[in-house]
Amino acid sequence: MPVRPQEMPEKPDPNDKKQLPDENTWIYEAYTKLRSAILETIEPLDQYLATLNKYKTEFKLDPAKTIAQMDDDENPTDP
Repeated sequence: MPVRPQEMPEKPDPNDKKQLPDENTWIYEAYTKLRSAILETIEPLDQYLATLNKYKTEFKLDPAKTIAQMDDDENPTDP
C-alpha cells in the first residue's frame, strides 16, 4: 500500500546496483505539487475576502430582527 513519506526519499546510489528507489517517491512528489497548488489558490481568496470586509455589517444583518425594530404597531403596513 502506498504511503506518503514524511520527507523526500533519497535517490539510490547509482553505483550500488542492489539498491532500489523508494516506491513511494511519486506520492511525495504528487503531495508536494498538490500542496503548492492549494497554497497558491489561498492568497487570491484572502484578497477577495479582504475586499468583502467593508460589507461585514450587512452580512451580520438579521432581517427578522431589523423588520421587528421597524414595525410600528400604531401604523401597520397594508398587506
